Amino acid sequence: INTGKTAALLEAACVLGLLAAEVPPEDPRIGAARQYARALGLAFQIQDDILDATAGTEALGKPAGSDAVNGKHTYATLLVLEACVRLVGEQTETARDALEIFGENRSFLDWFSVWMAMRAN
Repeated sequence: INTGKTAALLEAACVLGLLAAEVPPEDPRIGAARQYARALGLAFQIQDDILDATAGTEALGKPAGSDAVNGKHTYATLLVLEACVRLVGEQTETARDALEIFGENRSFLDWFSVWMAMRAN
């Protein structure tokens, strides 16, 4: 489910951006963009699950704990929160590592990866 949601949306945006810039489909940067987007999307979803379980409604801007109320299985319900935090860090590092191929042009996406992992809402 998680790779078909946020990760898929981010992957489409990253790959389409490269294709619009006339990067050929067989260019290794396309694969790197896919890897970045999948890892970032997964980190985002896990962080979202953590926040749903730990943050208040005011901070989230939506009802806190709604996943649990709806009986939704999330990373936070299947794993202990410490494991979730570790997974966010691992996926964020995977995303950041995938950006190496872009050299100096990676600074914004690198910053964005860290920001997404540390977001509080």
